[in-house]
Amino acid sequence: MTSRRLPIVRDILTPTPSSLLQRTLTDFLPFIRINAKPSYLPYGYHLIHFPTNVRLSTLLPDGTDAMQSPGDPFTRRMWAGGSIIFERAIKLDNSAFHCIEHIVDVHVKGHENDQKIFVKIERKIYPGKYPGERKKQGENIIPHLVETRTLVFMRDDRQKAAADATPSPSKALMPTHTPDFSHTLVPTAALIFRVSALTFNAPANHLDKQYCRDFEGHRNLLVHGPLSLVLMLQFLDEHLRKAGGKSGREEINSVEYRNLAPLYAEEEMKVCIKRKKKGEISGSWDVWIEGRDGGYAVKGTVRTTMMSIGVRPSELRNIIWNGAREGASRSPKGNTIPEMKSASVDEISTEDETIPENEAAPTENSTSEAEWLPTKRLQKIILPTFRGEQNLQKGNH
Repeated sequence: MTSRRLPIVRDILTPTPSSLLQRTLTDFLPFIRINAKPSYLPYGYHLIHFPTNVRLSTLLPDGTDAMQSPGDPFTRRMWAGGSIIFERAIKLDNSAFHCIEHIVDVHVKGHENDQKIFVKIERKIYPGKYPGERKKQGENIIPHLVETRTLVFMRDDRQKAAADATPSPSKALMPTHTPDFSHTLVPTAALIFRVSALTFNAPANHLDKQYCRDFEGHRNLLVHGPLSLVLMLQFLDEHLRKAGGKSGREEINSVEYRNLAPLYAEEEMKVCIKRKKKGEISGSWDVWIEGRDGGYAVKGTVRTTMMSIGVRPSELRNIIWNGAREGASRSPKGNTIPEMKSASVDEISTEDETIPENEAAPTENSTSEAEWLPTKRLQKIILPTFRGEQNLQKGNH
């Protein structure tokens, strides 16, 4: 599978999809800003761009595309987690971008007749309509965003599993600390439908409640993995904006996350954030979502850097990128790219599966600290201490 060639996906980035997603989320995150014409792509909103360009006739029976599928009988897909590095700001000015996707790792876990195939995918977003376009103009092309995602494929025995399923209490992995800030919401079927449409995503478990119950043994429509990620990033980014002082604010550099348990429509979920260590220039945040039972559904780590006001977003991430690349390993082509380990995804839980006792959150040290320490160039425009948080009371938004 790692030798499989996946097509390059091209997109013209306009403000419209981001504006539509913001308006869709405003009833669930009422504190976010609505911009009818956003200038830059918000964190995580790349997930509504660069859709897989396949015909309906090539979709698998459950509505998922087969581009990363290992084939029969492993056609039941779940989104297990991943990571994103936000390397450069992406302008929404009708510019062309392209996404290059590779399957970088495949491994099998489990006993015979109960195997799970973990497929790790890397996606890089570059400016221009095609690879090498900027090189022809004498520019060194660098990805604006690097994403890894891990998909898990299981045997398609859903109907039998649903028929044989007996109600049993689920084993939830409970959070071990209290969030600094949290926000509770109840996703609706309409929200899930809109996100499915914006992401060009047609799996039946997001659209058909009867299918979820009769074929997969779920009690309602599933919330998308990408939607959970966007909710965490949007909530944290809005907090950082409010906490920023007159001189500057924190910007998100990267995120690692794991999906641990299903989230369902019409059920309460709580988005939580907590700073790992106060007083850092380059900070880290724990981010997670709790399901209705109070256990982890999603958990991850976000890294941030304090930046001064007056630096344009396009310059801001350039400086972060150039600072991060010092000390990074050099690729054969001469571009320096900071190494970023994706979330280690060993197990996920479904309705009838349990989470292992030794389940661990994404490690704080999964990226080398040397790659993220501010360089002299970066220190000229960052604040030595965090400001503005005293203006935001602790508690729920």
